[in-house]
Amino acid sequence: YYESHYATYSRAYPGIVELLVKLKEKGYGLGVISNKTETLVKLIVNELFPDNLFSYIGGGCDKIALKPDEAPLDKALTTLSINKDDVLYFGDSEVDNQFIENCKIKGGIVTWGFRSRSLLEEKNIKPLIYDVSQLEEFIYGSN
Repeated sequence: YYESHYATYSRAYPGIVELLVKLKEKGYGLGVISNKTETLVKLIVNELFPDNLFSYIGGGCDKIALKPDEAPLDKALTTLSINKDDVLYFGDSEVDNQFIENCKIKGGIVTWGFRSRSLLEEKNIKPLIYDVSQLEEFIYGSN
């Protein structure tokens, strides 16, 4: 059902598109790594975001392990020819938090999205990011 109704359940959160466009204009490379199938994640991204915003869009496939395994990041790094020291990763679940830890990359978990704020706080995940302005501060403070 979700595969054919993805636009019904997926949306860009307020302020995210604007932040991503601003980051792109400042020269940041943007990418998406998802455990959804690659076909589905590309459909969702193309529906919700401006064309050519992301340099990389990767989803689950039979050839590589899913997050929290490091394989999805390795695929993105190879495709983009970048070093993981240059990566900032943000997600919305404990799986994303484990991915950050496994990959030994900088990043954080937003409290809006797949998992509820209360669940993320219960799991004592750090850093938690509570709004788009805090996300922007985190990004600029990581340089």
